[in-house]
Amino acid sequence: ALPIYGVPGAARPVTLAWPEDGSRFSLDPDVPPEFQTIAITARVRDATPVTRATFLVDGRPIGESAAPFRATWRLEPGRHELAVRLPGGATDRVTVEVR
Repeated sequence: ALPIYGVPGAARPVTLAWPEDGSRFSLDPDVPPEFQTIAITARVRDATPVTRATFLVDGRPIGESAAPFRATWRLEPGRHELAVRLPGGATDRVTVEVR
């Protein structure tokens, strides 16, 4: 995950737990597209009072979630930025590749 506060080791209010930055996924031509999905998960620091998180792919919202902060995304070929954003604006993001 990319740092958002510029201070190494600083506790961030939210982090993308999965997938990890740089993850690669492969599409299977024998599986229907609607079944080729991943769950994107986030962790919110205990001291951060939040009830919902918004998940984004390439800047487009794909869903909102309450705890346990999870959204499902249907894989699309290419490089993508996955992000989670809290109502106060705290954000974390990773880049993944789908082949």
